[in-house]
Amino acid sequence: MLFRSMLVEAVDDPDPILVGNTTTYTVRITNQGSGDLTNIKTSGAFPKELAPVSAQGGTVNGQIVTFSTVPRLASKQSIEFKVTARGVSEGDARVKFTFTEDSLTSPVIEEESTRVF
Repeated sequence: MLFRSMLVEAVDDPDPILVGNTTTYTVRITNQGSGDLTNIKTSGAFPKELAPVSAQGGTVNGQIVTFSTVPRLASKQSIEFKVTARGVSEGDARVKFTFTEDSLTSPVIEEESTRVF
């Protein structure tokens, strides 16, 4: 019997940052199951304290970053995306990454906090 299990991670570096400086988010998706993951869709919603400026493997549209759909991720394989964001105002900024996949009945949500001062 095949099973599907998706591990998602989002990490920023550096943190904290000064207003005007940048941080890079590394988003990793790992297939921990024995069956393939299919049609993985990933997006990130950035709060007002941060402005996404570039996305490796995706596109920036205002405060939303949308990554290219991953058609298939084999068992025990991983994929990474990177986003660079600039601090625009002080605060505890929480970026919300959302992941969907064909076998999931609801999205997986991962938040990453960045302190901007």
